[in-house]
Amino acid sequence: MTKWREVSNHKQRRRIAIVFDGAGVIYEPVRIVKDMESGDIRQSKLSGIHLTDKVGGAFVMIRAKMRELMRGEACSETLSHFLLKRKIPIVVIYKSNRCGRKLKDEDVKDIVLSDDRVRLGDVYDTITILLKYKILPVIGTGLVVSAGCEEGRSGRSGRSEGAGESDSGEIADQMRALNVRGGERRSVRYVISGGINLFPEIISLFEKLRRNGVEVFIASGDRIERDEISPFLPGVSASNIFGMLSPDEKCKLVKRLRNEYDKVIMVGDDKNDYYAMCAADVSVLSLQIESERPKQLFDIADFVIRNIGEVERIVNELLILS
Repeated sequence: MTKWREVSNHKQRRRIAIVFDGAGVIYEPVRIVKDMESGDIRQSKLSGIHLTDKVGGAFVMIRAKMRELMRGEACSETLSHFLLKRKIPIVVIYKSNRCGRKLKDEDVKDIVLSDDRVRLGDVYDTITILLKYKILPVIGTGLVVSAGCEEGRSGRSGRSEGAGESDSGEIADQMRALNVRGGERRSVRYVISGGINLFPEIISLFEKLRRNGVEVFIASGDRIERDEISPFLPGVSASNIFGMLSPDEKCKLVKRLRNEYDKVIMVGDDKNDYYAMCAADVSVLSLQIESERPKQLFDIADFVIRNIGEVERIVNELLILS
């Protein structure tokens, strides 16, 4: 609680910004996961981050909307070939601590683009099941990459940014044999498609914050595009919505806002929010969704809540002290 006492002990002006994580904070995620080793498909409470820590590697999002992934290409086409052909970006969201700094973003992308196991049909499988649930029309697909994290660089594929222009032969040449280090297959382990449901209290909360002159920002690792989700978040400026952010990028956003606002609050719920919570003037840990969380999150949190509506009380206290 040290930071909170520091905040309350000096004069403040009234401009406050509050940054919310996405999944587990403002909305409940629905995830359909396909295990590429067993072929099993199931709904999972585990996030891509937790699955990444389980296998040791990285979690990436495919920067494509659902309709781009469901255009009717042959289900037997490899996902890697499809991504190269259509120049679809891959965004590295999280890397397991087991890999340290040895696993670079480009290495992760190379593993994805050399994977010969995941087919478009695997992506279709997860999205088709996901569409049976009652969710907002905002759907993203991510991949959990299993990687050998020994010392040294992994083999690079030598691909270029213009790979999407290559013909099938050139693409096949770029998709070299999968890297194997220490007997571990470096490949995509899980395909995850996810949808969202806003928590019932969130729209009312955003409206109350807006009336109090508090600027609201969304900083999520999920694939949430401004044009897709903004209509469902009245009171939040579209320019304040950021998706597919890594933990470092969330932290940088909070630091930038601290230069623009008198006080910045960060509301997170998982380890990918830790650095942003550390950088904020006031940090709030949300436990609205049950999950295993590291002790460090509780140590850094000024407030621990079990319902997102409790944020109103925290903001009101901060406003009274100003």
